[in-house]
Amino acid sequence: MSGQGHYRLPGSYQYQGQFAGGLFNGPGVIEFDDGSHYEGEFKNDRMHGEGMFTDASGMICEGQFAQDDFIQGSCKYSQGGIYTGSFENWLLQGEGTLVRNDVTWHGEFHQGELSGTATVTQSDGTHYEGEIEHWTYSGSGTLTMADGSLYSGGFKNGRYSGEGTLTTAEGEVQSGEFARGRLNGKGRIDYPNGDWFEGQFRYGKPWGHGTSYTAETETEISGDWQNKTLIARSTDKGVDYLGSTVERALYNQQALLQKQLDAIKATDADDINLYVLLVAGNGRQGVFYREAVYAEALFSHQYQADGRILSLINSPETVDTTPMATVTSIDRAIQALAEKMDKENDILFVYMTSHGSEDFHLQLNQNGLNLPGLSADYLAQSLNQSAIQHRVVVISACYSGGFVEPLAGPETLVMTAAASDRTSFGCSDEAEFTYFGRALLEQALNQTNDFSQGFHIAYDLVDEWENEKDFRHSLPQLSAPEPVLSKLEDWYKTLPEFHAEKISLGEKIRWWWRENDLNPASVKRQP
Repeated sequence: MSGQGHYRLPGSYQYQGQFAGGLFNGPGVIEFDDGSHYEGEFKNDRMHGEGMFTDASGMICEGQFAQDDFIQGSCKYSQGGIYTGSFENWLLQGEGTLVRNDVTWHGEFHQGELSGTATVTQSDGTHYEGEIEHWTYSGSGTLTMADGSLYSGGFKNGRYSGEGTLTTAEGEVQSGEFARGRLNGKGRIDYPNGDWFEGQFRYGKPWGHGTSYTAETETEISGDWQNKTLIARSTDKGVDYLGSTVERALYNQQALLQKQLDAIKATDADDINLYVLLVAGNGRQGVFYREAVYAEALFSHQYQADGRILSLINSPETVDTTPMATVTSIDRAIQALAEKMDKENDILFVYMTSHGSEDFHLQLNQNGLNLPGLSADYLAQSLNQSAIQHRVVVISACYSGGFVEPLAGPETLVMTAAASDRTSFGCSDEAEFTYFGRALLEQALNQTNDFSQGFHIAYDLVDEWENEKDFRHSLPQLSAPEPVLSKLEDWYKTLPEFHAEKISLGEKIRWWWRENDLNPASVKRQP
């Protein structure tokens, strides 16, 4: 068959166009039964040459085809974004440009991802030029921010890392070793007024030995620093010791705790009020502090707890501003919150994040100060002594499932990041969240305000992430008695923007199995 013709393969496609030797050859149109279609050149029954393909979702690709493979041209994606460049096996491959969400990515693509040397330009003028790995600044590069700030040097996971120089819009110049976006290690800051500091940094602050220069008085001070504070001055006669950050914190604890307590609002008798206690236990790794800070913002705005949140943080970032988390401060905080609350009507939400031990203790320490851990039994005793009736307790730590039995009761919902014999993951110092913290706080509770739904969404996310890393599953745990669920339902109705996901029957059954110990990755609902 040759010349113009029509052919249909039932249940698959129909073709209208040129034939040669009984095959599709020349210009033609093929329409597939799934709704996708192609219009353009054919060669020996294959899309080959110039053409345009539209799939069932609305994606449109126009350009060069070879043996049914799209190899060069542009694709407009139904979910947004336009890519122009080279393809292989219908994936972005080779040099190209992708415009998506007001961001332009240009460089070498490999199997659908941008890796290697590239440029990234945002609509606000932010521009990056350098190495990229899996869509993230990684390697050597230069980043110009919208406000005119400029960083040149190393990147890791999208943040300044390694040797680099940052010049801010105000004229401040930071140079040296960076980690997680801040000076960390040996470095120097030159200020616009002529002042400078050179020496060791930690968390972006002078920390360790260094020299400070003040231009106005033309004076230099050398010595040892902690959290921007001079603690030991070097003199001709030796070292003048001025006291450490930890020592100051010990003397300040009572005042810091009392200041927070004084700021806590009393109960509003016309409403069900949520009171929140946040505990970041390990002060040697910043992930726990950052997780607690995020939780404070989440509960303040999304759950209307502003003015009713008390934070106990172990971190070098907060020793002068926030009370430390100790066994004593945790107990005092719980009892003091009970005095502010309507203990029979309000709800106490406790979120604790740290390392955990196999004997069910939450690790508490501050840099330079080891503290006794908080045991599951002591936490249960403290909560019971408070006489607060309705409670939600979340423990994000290894082996935290060991807290479930001591804390469980008809009016207490308990979530833990792991089973009693399992570790949890994501607690490295450079992380923003632990695995469970990210899944619950950043992901799940931004999809639903319902705590039980949030747990199950978080469980599935953690399970997925652990599968990707081939980790032994942590098996987060839930104790969700009907009385406290009923109280939470009454409270949810008072939230002006409460949102819960619509759950399919299949999901409900799967969650019911999980809560009633009917599958290997189970959690128990208390009677």
